[in-house]
Amino acid sequence: MFTRPYRKFSSFVPKLSQQFTRPSLAVEHTQLFINNQYVDSVSGKTIGVYDPRNDETIVSVSEGSHADINLAVDAAYDAYHFGPWYQQFTATQRGRILYRFADLIEQNADELALLEAWDTGKVLENAKTEVNMGVASLRYFAGFSDKINGSTLSPDHPSFVSQTYREPIGVIGNILPWNVPLFLCLTHTAMALSCGNTIVHKPAETSPLSALAVCKLAQEAGIPEGVLNVVPGYGETAGQALCRNPKVGKITFTGDTKTGVEIMKTTSENLVPVSMELGGKSPCIVFPDADMDVAVNITQMGTFANAGQVCCASTRIFVHDSVYDEFVEKTIAATKQRKIGDNLGAEVVDQGPQQNKEQFNKVLQFLERGQEQGADLLAGGHRLNDVGNFVETTVFGNVRDDMDIARYEIFGPSMQILRFDDDVKSGDIDSVVRRANDTRYGLAAGVVTNDTNIIAKCRKQLQAGSIWVNCWNAFFVQAPFGGVKHSGFGRIGGHYTIDEYTNTKVQTQMIL
Repeated sequence: MFTRPYRKFSSFVPKLSQQFTRPSLAVEHTQLFINNQYVDSVSGKTIGVYDPRNDETIVSVSEGSHADINLAVDAAYDAYHFGPWYQQFTATQRGRILYRFADLIEQNADELALLEAWDTGKVLENAKTEVNMGVASLRYFAGFSDKINGSTLSPDHPSFVSQTYREPIGVIGNILPWNVPLFLCLTHTAMALSCGNTIVHKPAETSPLSALAVCKLAQEAGIPEGVLNVVPGYGETAGQALCRNPKVGKITFTGDTKTGVEIMKTTSENLVPVSMELGGKSPCIVFPDADMDVAVNITQMGTFANAGQVCCASTRIFVHDSVYDEFVEKTIAATKQRKIGDNLGAEVVDQGPQQNKEQFNKVLQFLERGQEQGADLLAGGHRLNDVGNFVETTVFGNVRDDMDIARYEIFGPSMQILRFDDDVKSGDIDSVVRRANDTRYGLAAGVVTNDTNIIAKCRKQLQAGSIWVNCWNAFFVQAPFGGVKHSGFGRIGGHYTIDEYTNTKVQTQMIL
């Protein structure tokens, strides 16, 4: 959408007072992981991985390309068809190995969290939480391994019996995003492997370190050769190769909608099924009866978590006219208390840098466009520091539905507050619901209210995969997550995972 470079509104760029210290952690694994071995890429090329705090190189990793992806897929294909993971191991045995993998991740949680925070820019405590969430996923699906069952059917004929079986798909190709790579690497590994599949991960080129690191722990846990493979690389080379390989049984993707469309075009060549969790522009509706302190806390977390780099972020806040001024006043105060700085430093901060330079520039362009189109800049709105990818936590007020900041996914620390004046007392909320649904996205939506009638109406009428009531980012491994419309399709989490990672086979027998 934007074709011109970002132009500062002011030549003054506030600076952070902190000195960024390079972590003492040694990055041990920088090669591709294929068939249970760390190997250099076929081309010998590497990709620089940069510290988003100061633009310095952390390390260079092997750059996977078409040839490397094919080697990884071949290894995963052979492991599925000829190896022990599905052909010999029982479901209980697979579960035990995944339990061991979870234990090893937990034992190395601090190092993994530091590595994750280093190349993603996320706050260290948040990285630790995501490691714990990944461990929870591994344990949940380890326990699910021996509970994947078919059913006995009753055909309309006395001489026949039928049974269904749930069988693995085979090779899963998983394309990871750059904002939460470790959690999604562990979660998709847990889901795929618990169902008996093998997997090839393609991490984002800007944040591949944690996915490579966990492969050593997978080895120690006893995951056999070829079952788990990790090949960092660029989307247009490694990603395309993964989507085009005819031995891949399914592609899963987390990322932006534009890339998702391209992946669907590519996978259609081989009729490969896909599941996708894509972008969002999630609405949160604050009704007049809401506790404003609660509403402010929910939207602060919902909008600004992970520097706004969350697909389901609550970036459109609809606030009723009768409480708009109070909400705005408290939001400005809360936003100005947020600390931005070194996500790896001794001082606890609320927000680190944006993960990569491309996203950093995109966010700044949106902040400029919001001011140009007439939104009230209530807090932030500019770059912070002259090095790194730091952006001020930003709040826009009196935002209109037709403004770019209200239409497009920013994926940065920017809250858009919009007014609504529905006659809520009479039960009329149709207008605000229509406005909330007036987006091509449908990943999440939420309401802040104690009115059970309003909650029921919103649950039924809001077009989103997740509806959060008096909360946000409430993720549980037992619950499904996914979107509708241009936010994707397919669900991960809970027993719904079985539908995404297995095929149904039916056997019918005639009784002689």
